[in-house]
Amino acid sequence: MKMFRRIIGKRGFTLVELLVVIAIIGILASILMPAIQDALLRGKALKVATNGRGLHQALVAQQTKSIYTTTAAIWPNPDDWSSSTDYFADMVESNVLNVSVSYFAAPGVPVAEDLQEFRSGGGQTDDTGNYNAWSAVENSANNISLPETAPLFFTRNLGIDTLSAANDVNPRELMGDNADFKQPFGADALCFVTKGGQSYALLDQDLKEEAFTRLFDVRNPTNNAALTHQVMNP
Repeated sequence: MKMFRRIIGKRGFTLVELLVVIAIIGILASILMPAIQDALLRGKALKVATNGRGLHQALVAQQTKSIYTTTAAIWPNPDDWSSSTDYFADMVESNVLNVSVSYFAAPGVPVAEDLQEFRSGGGQTDDTGNYNAWSAVENSANNISLPETAPLFFTRNLGIDTLSAANDVNPRELMGDNADFKQPFGADALCFVTKGGQSYALLDQDLKEEAFTRLFDVRNPTNNAALTHQVMNP
């Protein structure tokens, strides 16, 4: 007796089923993409904030050294430097900051070829030709030191010229297209390092006006009068 085998072919997807699968993949991608983009941006911002904390640690080490030597502590001072770029260049040149110029770069802020090129970008009023991602706040106003909780360095995409209790600081109104420097991060993120050495990398959704107003609230501890600390932009 002859044996017959029944061959059963595998049925493929119909066009409708394929379209449904593609639609589901598209929906999942649209849900996950913002979270992925935020994670990538936060990673970049954290790297920049870590570099900022390293700059602060080097300055604190210099301050500690000055207690036992005749060397003065070197904090940002607009009377001595016309820009934060000049300030950082001098700190590198004098070995207070033992870092390469790449330390001052960030997304959208290119790395200078050497210290001379880095210094040449000082005093620019926009992103063109500048290699320094950081603005710096003067340490002392009216002989009152900057509070430990106030920003000492912040990324230049926050467009302010003074740190003062008299100002309401809404970061969303001072970043991105509203700032002279668009990079790094535009209006999407901000990094800063406080005088006390805490570093922060905040995305847009983290930026709260009331928190920043308190953060920038610098006052004379004796009479609670508002102080104004000058900002050295790049």
